Parts: sequence; structure tokens; C-alpha cells
Amino acid sequence: MNWYLIQCKYGQEDRAVLHLCNQGFQCYKPEIITEKINKGVLVKAKEPLFPGYLFINIDIASINMSAIRSTRGVIKLVSFGSKPIPVDESMISGLKDSSDHGNISRPLFSKGDNISVIDGPFEQLDAIYHEMDGDKRAIVLLNMMNKWHRVKLPLEQLSA
Repeated sequence: MNWYLIQCKYGQEDRAVLHLCNQGFQCYKPEIITEKINKGVLVKAKEPLFPGYLFINIDIASINMSAIRSTRGVIKLVSFGSKPIPVDESMISGLKDSSDHGNISRPLFSKGDNISVIDGPFEQLDAIYHEMDGDKRAIVLLNMMNKWHRVKLPLEQLSA
């Protein structure tokens, strides 16, 4: 038994996992926790680490490949030429360990990121992200008149 990579239809990774698991296959879809702005508030959401792909643990010699290809949400088993290439077990183990301990995450902004102000009195100015100020505002550095100013702005006014 080896791990292989499956390409899924756009946004149908969960559907593919459900139907493959119903057929008795072991699947793994690594996820990442991302920060997003929703209605002006910073929220955390889970997203696929590899959008459009998931891993499946199978014995390639003993299964009917049409069962996988005809599963809802699945496009194909990723291969080079006509031969599916196994994924290294240590990579899957590392991904599982990291996601189990919550180590896979992507913040909305990191200190020092160049960002843009998209609304408000400082619209169309470039800024440097400094830090969060609560869950609805951020402190940014704006260069105005050749001097850096620390300004608190609502999150909905900022864009990466």
C-alpha cells in the first residue's frame, strides 16, 4: 500500500473524500487554517492545503482503477505517462503531524508585509503592516510627507 495523489474537480475535494471513503479507501486531505476578513472582522477558516488535490492510500496492483476515476468529485489519479507515482510516506506523516498539532496556518498579514489601503482617507496609499489592534483594526505604517506614521485602520480598508 502506497499513497498516491488524486486530482479533484474544482471545490469538490470533500465530496471526493466522502465517496472514496464510502468505497473503503483511506484518504487524506491536508488543511490549513487561514485568516480572512469577513464583514470587517478577522476570522479563521479551514481551507485545503493543496486545493484540487487529495491523497489516497491504495495497493495499485490489486484495485480497479475505474472505481477511483468514476468517483464523484475525482478527475484522475496523478501520474507521469500512464504510471501513477507514489508519494513518499514521510511527506504524508509530516503533513499529518503538523496539522494534528495546528502548525499549518497562514495569517492574513505578517509584520513587515507591504499592503494597500483600499478605502477611507488614505485610499490608494501603500502601507507596511505592523500589528493587530483588537480583532477589527490593524496598526500600519504610512509614509506621508517623508515621515513614517503609525495609523490604526479598520481591516476592511486593507488589502494584501
